[in-house]
Amino acid sequence: MTADQIAEDCQRHTLFTWSAQGRVQPLTMVSSRGATFRCSNGKTYLDLVAQSMSASLGHQHPEVVAAMKAQLDTLPYAAPAFATEIRARLGQRLARLCPGNLDTFLFTLGGADANENAIRIARAVTGRHKILSRYRSYHGATAGALQLTGDPRRWPGEPGPPGFVKVLDPKPYSFRFAEDPEAITGAHLRYLEEVIDAEGADQIAAFFMETMTGINGAEPPPTPDYLRRLKAMLDRRGILLVLDEVLCGAGRTGRFLAAEHEGVVPDLVTLAKGITGGHAPLGVVGMSRTIADRFDQNPYPGGLTYNSHPMCLVAADATLKVLEEEDLMSRARELETVLIKGLTELKGRHPSLASFRCRGLLAMMDLGRDGKGTPIAPFNGTHPLMERFKSLLLERGIYTAIRWSHVMITPPLVISEEEIATALAAFDEALKITDEMHPSHST
Repeated sequence: MTADQIAEDCQRHTLFTWSAQGRVQPLTMVSSRGATFRCSNGKTYLDLVAQSMSASLGHQHPEVVAAMKAQLDTLPYAAPAFATEIRARLGQRLARLCPGNLDTFLFTLGGADANENAIRIARAVTGRHKILSRYRSYHGATAGALQLTGDPRRWPGEPGPPGFVKVLDPKPYSFRFAEDPEAITGAHLRYLEEVIDAEGADQIAAFFMETMTGINGAEPPPTPDYLRRLKAMLDRRGILLVLDEVLCGAGRTGRFLAAEHEGVVPDLVTLAKGITGGHAPLGVVGMSRTIADRFDQNPYPGGLTYNSHPMCLVAADATLKVLEEEDLMSRARELETVLIKGLTELKGRHPSLASFRCRGLLAMMDLGRDGKGTPIAPFNGTHPLMERFKSLLLERGIYTAIRWSHVMITPPLVISEEEIATALAAFDEALKITDEMHPSHST
């Protein structure tokens, strides 16, 4: 098939998600390797977002590909009712990698249904129905996960299943609890206590949150003790803490779980995306033995045909093996320093770079129109300058995710310092476009 035929048939016979079909203009990918991919236009792109924040080892890692080929020759499929060697091996590896008493795992098909199952587990274990989650969040596009979600992608799915209550984040989109991080932590926890009292603590099964917010800001907890204080508050009320680490987990922030930076072990954790390096779909719900024991005599009320699929499990086991053997979590911490230095220099040169955050290789730039950091694009909208910004990056061979006024930086963990320098040089040029709106541009 020609490149034009591929694009035409994909648009004619398939739906592109989160897109108006009449406006979508997809690139046609033909090959990929390491931190780059090549398209039918002959251009090679630096993948600064690891596709959907998933290709943590880069594209086509040879060890993962080899392991998957060997699994095809051994046992390509087994129903969820069967024990398999790869299921045992991955369970052992995850129990070793996860902190504390997280040693039992449910294997699903992706992040959304991992969160669906976490909801189900929390309700079954506590006997309570309500679920708290934050507005500045994304937890998936299935019915329950979409109601966990706070960002506007939730709106078309409403009304959805009942029992979900939203709360503001420590740092909402525009409102501020305080300016000082310590004051933010204190004020936000007091606010949560009031919400919990108003909703009835004995009605609430769990509090869900992304340990480090993903596409809605790449925001870490406001202070190092925030998660510990939150966990203690929830424990006193019998409410489970569920951390969504679908995007920030599996080594992306320099620890296997982002929660390890704060020294917190959640009651439940969900993983996906980078856990297979994007080589196959897989979601994981991790839980303590105490929670898992609740299902010793009572059947677990859930499961799908392809849960614990051997091909997905071997992709994860091989990915995590490489993650450990190549010490990529340490590498993420080292490259964090490189990225922060580069972004700091860009901020000094470009007034439209209002702020940025970076932990490991999970970073985001916020682009502003004035000295107050007012976003260039409106809430849940875009702006012509942001379209030009994105177009210039593509022209320079940089592929990343841009949403509203935010620029995501989540490259494969194998990205080189030279490739980071290439990306920063492209940002340096693109930021001249957004600087045009800033009042200081004409002075």
